[in-house]
Amino acid sequence: MGKGFVILILVGAAFAYMVFNFVSDIEQDDTRYPGMKKEDSSRYYKKDAAGDMVLDFTGTSISKAKKIWSESPIKDDILDYFPNFEIMREMIGEELVDSNFRRYLLQKFDEVETDYLGGSIDSEKAREKLANP
Repeated sequence: MGKGFVILILVGAAFAYMVFNFVSDIEQDDTRYPGMKKEDSSRYYKKDAAGDMVLDFTGTSISKAKKIWSESPIKDDILDYFPNFEIMREMIGEELVDSNFRRYLLQKFDEVETDYLGGSIDSEKAREKLANP
């Protein structure tokens, strides 16, 4: 009986060790921001008055903001509404704090909308341009 109890404790300890390591690895590897360290992009996410997470690129260069935007889950949420440019513009207004990048992004969305509705680009090319402004 004593030998079986010791084996049970060892198996339980090994299981607990594997679970804790697995959870630790998940916490360190935030898959919403592939290729970026969590601390690099987390400083651009703020809570608004309603408690929702928004991107704040105030004082950030457009090139740096583009990099963070390209890996943002907010971008993916907005592009899910393509080709409804009105909803996408509204979401940009809600999800991004007013900044140079937000104005730049809205201008790019206007350009893509004009090209898409004019027929000079197809939906695949429009999505690509919206995803990588």
